[in-house]
Amino acid sequence: MRAGLERHTGVSRQFVDADSLALEGSTFADRLLDDQDLELGRYDYRMTFPRRDLGRPWVPTRDPSLAPMRGLMSTFPPAIRYIRNTLGYKSDLYYQGPFGLGFHPRPLENVLPDEAGHWGGIYTDWMAARWNRGAAMRGGDEEAAEGQAAKKPETPPLRRAMEMNPRLLVWNVKGLYDGSCAALDEAVARTPAHLRGRMRNSCYRGGHMLYTEAAVRRELKRDFAQFVRDALGLRSGT
Repeated sequence: MRAGLERHTGVSRQFVDADSLALEGSTFADRLLDDQDLELGRYDYRMTFPRRDLGRPWVPTRDPSLAPMRGLMSTFPPAIRYIRNTLGYKSDLYYQGPFGLGFHPRPLENVLPDEAGHWGGIYTDWMAARWNRGAAMRGGDEEAAEGQAAKKPETPPLRRAMEMNPRLLVWNVKGLYDGSCAALDEAVARTPAHLRGRMRNSCYRGGHMLYTEAAVRRELKRDFAQFVRDALGLRSGT
């Protein structure tokens, strides 16, 4: 099995977990081009940089798919113009973005590799470090109060919303070069049957910011229109 995964992924079998047969996305990005000493962009596998010392943690500011766009992601003039002029939201504040300390509470250049509670010195979801998802996203509080049994994990928020509203549709959009589209399909396949029919995935030939490509924008426009029509049809019962 591991030999088959090596053949299909291009990554040496030594990096595939022997028990779960899982290959982490970060390992794929770091090891696919081992022979060329290159690493892939975590948000667009088509972009590469000379590979860092793999003994050092991955840092977003030096990622091949993020670094070239750092200026845009710090102030993001198109978004500011849209928010100010089109939406009419008046403010003198700049868009902080992921590199403007709006999401992550500390500079990302100097990362402690062994800081407790972090993955490789970086929050696993580094852009949402300040977002308090609550106990539901952590799987519930498993610590039992004295004299009481441990609490059961709470229902995840999305599932709870779909069960409360039987007309709610969910659409996952992903770029082909931004992680695994197949993983989304697998996640939907494992969704309870009574919810599965209201979930759909779309995979487009692009990276994380797939809307930067004209052909993909046209596909998105077409698919979004269909999604809205389906939602309205479900709402009206047709």
